Amino acid sequence: AAAKEEDLEENTFFRTLRAKCPDVWELAAAEQLVVCIPSEASTQGMAMNRSAFETHIIRASPFFAGVYETLNGKSIELENSVIETGQGFKERRRVDVLFEELHYNADYKPFRVVCISLPFQGGASVVRPQHGDGEKFYDRASLAECEAFIQSVSAIDPTPLARARKAVGDFERSYVLVKGYFGHARRKLTGIVETATEELVKGNVSALRECNYSTRSRQSLQRSVDAVVMGHAHPKLMGTIKNMHREEDARLSDAMAQRQASRPDDYGASGALSGLDLKAPIQAAATLDDSRCPLDKISLLHTVVQGINGCVERAKAGGILPPSFLLAADDLLPLLIYTIVRAQPRHLASNAAYLEHFGNDATEEGDFHAANLRAST
Repeated sequence: AAAKEEDLEENTFFRTLRAKCPDVWELAAAEQLVVCIPSEASTQGMAMNRSAFETHIIRASPFFAGVYETLNGKSIELENSVIETGQGFKERRRVDVLFEELHYNADYKPFRVVCISLPFQGGASVVRPQHGDGEKFYDRASLAECEAFIQSVSAIDPTPLARARKAVGDFERSYVLVKGYFGHARRKLTGIVETATEELVKGNVSALRECNYSTRSRQSLQRSVDAVVMGHAHPKLMGTIKNMHREEDARLSDAMAQRQASRPDDYGASGALSGLDLKAPIQAAATLDDSRCPLDKISLLHTVVQGINGCVERAKAGGILPPSFLLAADDLLPLLIYTIVRAQPRHLASNAAYLEHFGNDATEEGDFHAANLRAST
């Protein structure tokens, strides 16, 4: 981190947090969370309310290294003193950690207070230094973002994606999907993705030069191409899978309808979680079948899990759960199953099979969400 440049005791955000929402500050201290304080210069025009403070207090994800969750259920990633906002934020920001201090709670246990170059949302418009082409290479969270990215880097030669779309059409006309052989179909589609990625790099050298020497940049590009290709293939794939799983979909639909009065502890969650208000993640989960590609479905499941975490944090802040309560993996899966049952998404078995065989999200988190969805069936 950079050398210390300002006194946090004089920082408006820091002082207002402790004065207006002492309970939020005390929660962060008691649970040894990370408190992120935007630099004084970056907070001009920023709303300083409970929501803003909860957005800037983060805890490490119990599941993924480098991933943190805000008190109000949003997601960020922290690597090498750079924070990148993710799910739950209206815009993506890259924020530098300028310096950090250790503070101590009532039990003399340390917790971190870090000064950051920008708020995670809102605040003054601060111009960041340019970091070159690498800024464009990150993992997009939706098909729409991937389509926009591919369009932006293929201005010189957009034909590789046109050829990929034609190849998907040829695949759909000539290939018969057979249950038990989905892996072969996925490999055929992956071949189309790899060819399109290679052709994009060769045909758009100025925009994609970094992909020739950076594995991470090429993987980021290929992940976006994969989302676009799978978006083209989605109607045929899902239509076929739904025909194969028609009976199982109907059985699960009936079972979910019959269990609308169930509670989280019916699925193995802690009894303390039975009074949890999960309305927001339930509403999100209900739209699972509307997503147009594996990436969108994985992102939706991420939103559902983040929503569950956010509901737990609000329950702690409201006194429904004790401040020391931590959501463990043993409680997360039962809560997810309960949320899905209450949401009653259409074609649940088909969506689980689709992600299992065609997800290829290539991330630990993608595998985690796909496995949890399959477990819920």
